[in-house]
Amino acid sequence: MPEQNCPACGFAVFNRRYAKCEKCGISLPETIVMSRQELRDIRERERQEEEAAAELKRKQARRSANQSGDDYDYDFDVGNLTGADDGSA
Repeated sequence: MPEQNCPACGFAVFNRRYAKCEKCGISLPETIVMSRQELRDIRERERQEEEAAAELKRKQARRSANQSGDDYDYDFDVGNLTGADDGSA
């Protein structure tokens, strides 16, 4: 998309989501600013991406919890590792 500028001050419009020029504050023409439908579409896409990322994070957490619980059994008694019978180690 070609660079679009504020008709009043010539400042480059970097974010078409804002209805006003970020430099001089005038309302930008509808031809520059995103339509309400475009904004709704973007918000919906962002919401879907956030949900997908959260689901991926939950799956990774479950996978990690399952792997750490299934691979090893640390519930054992090591007894007296020093070889001393009197309990002094």
